This record gives sequence, C-alpha cells and structure tokens, in this order.
Amino acid sequence: MVPSNGVNLDKLKELILILARHKSVSNLGVTKLAKLVYYIDAEAMRVLGDSVTQSEFIKHENGPVPSRMDRALKQLSKAESIRVVKEEFFAHQLKKVEAMRDADMRPFRQEELEIVDRIAKKLGQVSAAELSSLSHKEPAWREAEYLAKLDPELIPYGTEEDPDEL
Repeated sequence: MVPSNGVNLDKLKELILILARHKSVSNLGVTKLAKLVYYIDAEAMRVLGDSVTQSEFIKHENGPVPSRMDRALKQLSKAESIRVVKEEFFAHQLKKVEAMRDADMRPFRQEELEIVDRIAKKLGQVSAAELSSLSHKEPAWREAEYLAKLDPELIPYGTEEDPDEL
C-alpha cells in the first residue's frame, strides 16, 4: 500500500486541473487543494492499493501537503494552465486556483477517476478550515513531526479506520 517511488508530477498537475474544474468543488484555494489531493491518494491506497499521484505528504500546520504541489502549481502557472488569484474570503486570504484549460484525462485509470469524483462530491463543498481540522485527525498526520514526511504506511488508515484516534 506504500506509494511507488517518485511523485508523478504530470499526473498531479492534471489532478489539480480536474479539481479546479470539478462541478462539486467550490472555493478551491491552495490549502483545500492540498487536502483534496491527500484524501484522493489515501482513498486510492485503500481501494486500489496505490496512490493516484505517488505523492509524499509533508506535515504542515494546516494539514498534509503533497511534497511537489508548489512545483506543480508553478509549472501550471508558467504554462498558463492555471492562475492563482488572491481573493478576500471571509476573514482569510484565499489563493484561489482557477483552471485555464481542461485536464488531460488519459493518464488516469477509470477507477482513479471514480475516486476523484467520489472525494470531490464528498468534500468539495467543505471549507479549507474544516478540511484542515478533519485532516488533523488522520493517524498519518498525528504521528508525523512538523515539516516531516507522513508515514505512507499510515495514510490508508483514516479516521474511519481509527475512530478512537489510537
């Protein structure tokens, strides 16, 4: 269940585009994006035995972040595939991710796209703050040191598998 070696940066970039255009995802900022990628990869590890993006996740204050997400966002911005727009959102500054093109679906298996759709529908309307709080209950996040990699062996074991936070 451990992700294969090396993030699939191209697939991560296309996943960002999918989420930015997904009809079930609203107010997609960078923080919310990171949590959605985490939950998609965790679900894929549970269901398929491997993650979608092959990302390693780092423990940040607001929850897990794919280790190469900044690079993916910069490359997408440089290619004019996305733009990141700073907006006031309630009491916060939202770095809203907007897709400028459709995603290339070819790198994804049908089962992966079904997981992406399921997680987007389940969590796409949840705020970044709520997703951050939810991610702090994840065993992999709880067990990691700040700015350290999350243990890939723990990522598939979410709050549903560890309801008592053991």
